[in-house]
Amino acid sequence: MKRLMIPLVGLIAVACSKSGSPDTTAANSTTPATAPSTTTAAAGATGFAAVQPILTANCMPCHDAKHKKGGWAADNFADVTAPGSDGRLIVAGDPDKSLLVQVMKGPVVNPKLPAMPLNKPPLAAADLQKVSDWIKAGAKES
Repeated sequence: MKRLMIPLVGLIAVACSKSGSPDTTAANSTTPATAPSTTTAAAGATGFAAVQPILTANCMPCHDAKHKKGGWAADNFADVTAPGSDGRLIVAGDPDKSLLVQVMKGPVVNPKLPAMPLNKPPLAAADLQKVSDWIKAGAKES
């Protein structure tokens, strides 16, 4: 057992020295928990492929082709970029005017908007940033 512990302790020490000391601010924070980031699933992806795993993980099953809540589905690029019953979900180049980002930020942006995903933790900041970046870059398919 001692032979196994020494290499394990060494690996932990190396990992901590490369990334700095562990971040303990999250444990002491009073902000609400957020959903785990899904950005690793889209690592290296560009265009819609970079955000599709985020939308799939957080917007379905309410916004799939079968249910289309709000007249909007997150199944594919055409559905995501098509106008829903509440108007255009995405304003290419302007994430702040895009309804998708507004509902992901919820009442912080507009008190009349529900926070999405509904009845679940808010999106991880990294996921929200990836969606915003995609829209800012023009919300292109590839």
